[in-house]
Amino acid sequence: MASRPILVFCEGPHDIAFLTRLLEESAGAKSVDLPVAKLPEPFGKFFVTRLNNRNANLAKLGGNGPVAPDEPPLLEAVLKSADELRFWYFLNCCGDNRAK
Repeated sequence: MASRPILVFCEGPHDIAFLTRLLEESAGAKSVDLPVAKLPEPFGKFFVTRLNNRNANLAKLGGNGPVAPDEPPLLEAVLKSADELRFWYFLNCCGDNRAK
């Protein structure tokens, strides 16, 4: 049986943190600890392509080292159900720190 992807668009990282904890506690969801390229199709290829298109010459220093700019939504977390029939892709739309 094929897995069912669920795209979750969030305003910012605080929403992602809350929702992932809620799913872990209430539904037994587990964090997916795979390289982005190994995510189920078509998402692995899609997000790797997005990462490859980033311009390292425009990178700025951030809290965790150099960060290349990207346009939202940004993939921030992936969870899977215990039976691996559902995958939740949490996308940060960076709305919590934008004027519009």
